[in-house]
Amino acid sequence: MSGFEFNINRNEILECAERILEKSKKASLYSVKDVINGKFNTAEGVYLFVDVNEDEIKRIVRVGTHTQSDNIGSRLKAHYKGSDSNSVFRKMLRNVLEKKLNSKIENKTVTEEIQKYKFVFIDTKGFSKDERLKTESKIIATLSWAALLSSSFRDESKDSLFAYADNRTRLFGLWLKDGLLGEPYKNISDIEKLNFRTN
Repeated sequence: MSGFEFNINRNEILECAERILEKSKKASLYSVKDVINGKFNTAEGVYLFVDVNEDEIKRIVRVGTHTQSDNIGSRLKAHYKGSDSNSVFRKMLRNVLEKKLNSKIENKTVTEEIQKYKFVFIDTKGFSKDERLKTESKIIATLSWAALLSSSFRDESKDSLFAYADNRTRLFGLWLKDGLLGEPYKNISDIEKLNFRTN
């Protein structure tokens, strides 16, 4: 592919994306209860919201991190219990839910829907802020490229909320607006270095 400042190798990207998913499936799953209980108040890292069926991860649907060194707990709370103004994730879910239901909905309905999602966590203790943000960026880029290159990384079920999303969101299979099609991971060794929490 052309038009980018980096080369795109289909096999490399799909291999890296598949390994991210594999490592996510072996990681500990966390929920809103873990956030409320303060488990992540002092954590530093990157979170991956996942679509789960009977405690088995089907796919990654959102990637995020925090800008300050100690505010990931509040960032996760903003998604799980906040408002549209401080969570693009919530705003995107509200839009698709209202389209699906063909009516305006209350904040409570968005909260109930978003709390169905669990997440896995990549610990970045010892990383600089730039290194943490780069990790987030590369994961988003890798997954969005993988979805563009292979439908297996998208949720194309007619019953999925993605069925009610805009074309761009459906194409990339992520509840994200920014960072799509950036520079992806190219080496599987870089994925192996990611420290997915398992406790």
